[in-house]
Amino acid sequence: MCPGNLKCFARGRSFCIIIFILVMIGLSGCSNTKQKDGKEILISCDDKVVTVSDFNKALTLAKTAYSFEVIQDKDAFKAIKLRILNQLIEEMVLIQMAKEKKIVITDEELNFAIDSIKQDYPEGEFENTLLENVISYETWEKRLKKRLLMEKVVAEVLEPQVTVSPEEIAAYVKAMEGEDGDSGSQADAVSDQEESEGSPADKSGNPIDDEEIILDLKRKKIEDTYKNWINEYKDKYKIEISDAQWSKIIGD
Repeated sequence: MCPGNLKCFARGRSFCIIIFILVMIGLSGCSNTKQKDGKEILISCDDKVVTVSDFNKALTLAKTAYSFEVIQDKDAFKAIKLRILNQLIEEMVLIQMAKEKKIVITDEELNFAIDSIKQDYPEGEFENTLLENVISYETWEKRLKKRLLMEKVVAEVLEPQVTVSPEEIAAYVKAMEGEDGDSGSQADAVSDQEESEGSPADKSGNPIDDEEIILDLKRKKIEDTYKNWINEYKDKYKIEISDAQWSKIIGD
């Protein structure tokens, strides 16, 4: 059983791949100002800063996920830089939120996530992957813990704010049942399935799980509200971006 709020993180191979990629591309911002003397500050919030050097390190790692053609495309490369900037801002917001709300990742939660990722690799292959990407295990683990913390903040702060109404569930079930486009034998099959099992069924006659419906609807609503939610806290925490440094980076 997954510990704490990490239970939604560790479902299947897709989780392992996604979280591994996120950590490999991982961001290196939100350092203490004292550690960044003499380096241009790109993003700041209280005593935490992201320097141009931090950004460039994240960009170097991110570039490995794209083809040479994409990197050479000026507009596409600008979009990649903007995506990294937004990720760094999100990271700073979520870490500030974790600090304010006293949200932490326990050793148990970290170890559970590590085991969930490692078990998806053949013996020794996980370590080889780190070596191929020139990343130490300690650095990978640190980045993983940061990513898990960010996920946990979303799970504990944003997710409880998202509710699913009976009307939304009904609309979802109707779409799954295909009431608008099904007729004849297919509709009869759905009806027979409902009568025999006492629950709604999809177009193929498979029963629709109510819990899965709610989880799917909540996931979509969280995705829809996430950006505005981050922006609200960005204003609250007074996160500042250096226009001068960003102009140099983006090439304007």
